[in-house]
Amino acid sequence: MPFWALMSVAPGWSVTRRVIGSPLIAVPVLVVYVLALLPQLAPYWAATRDH
Repeated sequence: MPFWALMSVAPGWSVTRRVIGSPLIAVPVLVVYVLALLPQLAPYWAATRDH
């Protein structure tokens, strides 16, 4: 959401171009998804470790 706000408020700003152009922009979303997924994977991980 902060990236959308940045693009809406200051689309021509050089910082906006640098942030939006970086491939690292996907990292925060990826971290949130991984953190949300980890509790769901715990039972499956435990089942694979028992065999």
